Amino acid sequence: MKIAVIACSNGLGHIKRDIKIINAIQASGTVKVDLFCEGWQIEKLNTWEDLLRCKNSENSEIFRQNFPLKWSNQSDYYGEWLLNLHDAMDGWDLDHYDLILSDNYVEPLLYSKNVLLCGSFLWHDILATSFPTNDSIQEYYVRTSKLLKDRNPSMIVNKYFVMKSVLTQVNSCKVGIIHFHTPPTQTRERLGNGSKNILIALGNAELTQSHLHQLREFIATIKNSEYTLHITDRWREYFLPDCGSTSDYSFGSSNLHNIDIAIIRGGIGTISDCIAAKIPMIYVHDENPEVKHNQECLRKMNIGIPLSSINNPKISPLMNDEQYRNMEKNFSNFDLNGVEEASDIIKSRILR
Repeated sequence: MKIAVIACSNGLGHIKRDIKIINAIQASGTVKVDLFCEGWQIEKLNTWEDLLRCKNSENSEIFRQNFPLKWSNQSDYYGEWLLNLHDAMDGWDLDHYDLILSDNYVEPLLYSKNVLLCGSFLWHDILATSFPTNDSIQEYYVRTSKLLKDRNPSMIVNKYFVMKSVLTQVNSCKVGIIHFHTPPTQTRERLGNGSKNILIALGNAELTQSHLHQLREFIATIKNSEYTLHITDRWREYFLPDCGSTSDYSFGSSNLHNIDIAIIRGGIGTISDCIAAKIPMIYVHDENPEVKHNQECLRKMNIGIPLSSINNPKISPLMNDEQYRNMEKNFSNFDLNGVEEASDIIKSRILR
């Protein structure tokens, strides 16, 4: 049995999800898996235990490919190449696989009938909503909508964050949270001593000057408070020397055990980890429709608030300990078995 897994190139949350699912599938039987992804994703995760497990498996092979469909705030990034996007997959021999698991890309449907989609949004929806005057995007929307209607595919989706437009275009297979958090052997009382450990977790997708401006304003607001800002090398230069007490953070080797609050953009990978670790989230304003949807879900679930409300004593977990505890309690309502549920769906597809 041979499976192809195609990872979305927009950040790291997609490929991390795919690798977790690959490892779960292979743990229960001999399945050959070829992973198609971008080289920079492998380099970024080169110390991640789950990736090393995947790379060292004799039944896994990684193919580094370039696939330009990712988020940009600039409409002119998307041109006529979008209409010929599938050409990049011509040499991948996708019709030779028993199953293709495609993370957010619908293009494999042009090459095989054995395609199972994965994700909680669809690119043509996101782009058409964001750039209604871009002719290439609007044509891409029409073509992709027709392809989905003709093929009627199934799609593994996050039951908490899937966009409504997805549910009308695919046969949804809803699963719980797919996260990458390792529970601590011992717990600690968060915010118990008055100090706050704040993690800046903006992900690896494209950021704008607006994001950085929002964060600089936030840091200026809390600079006289008792806190430690946990920050990665990527963002350190943008915020020093004004961010007070800091601690180096690496998403490859550090953990979330000692983090009280996370400042996020709103990608599903970061959100999933914070949910699993029960960390209240504060999100920056963002124009990406998928991210805005995720942020609205966080607000409705009362596990996250906008950065613009950070000084509101009624809802800010930084200012209101009762609100912080309420957020912590709300995390107990989530199904964290998404990896197992997704792998069961895939195994049922290849065994039938």
